[in-house]
Amino acid sequence: SQVVADHPEWVLRDATGRPINCGFTAPGLWMMALDTTHPQVLDHIRHVIETIVHGWGFQYLKLDFLHCTAVPGGQRFDPRVSRSGALRLLLETVRRAAG
Repeated sequence: SQVVADHPEWVLRDATGRPINCGFTAPGLWMMALDTTHPQVLDHIRHVIETIVHGWGFQYLKLDFLHCTAVPGGQRFDPRVSRSGALRLLLETVRRAAG
């Protein structure tokens, strides 16, 4: 994606530095997760959700594949945050941004 190309440091990676595979979207294509313990990632998510809800007027958000931020083995920007804590940060950010 353009986000990953522009900000490779936002990607959740394993101990060797490789992006974590958090599932397949189509044959041969796999998903990466953004590290929601990184403040810039949360700022980006906030901006995207605010644009969708307040800028474009969407009243319903279908949130899918949120588990990716909590996959095991991730080396997070903030290592003090647990997997469930990373998911909680994501959900809190979406909720605040959506209003």
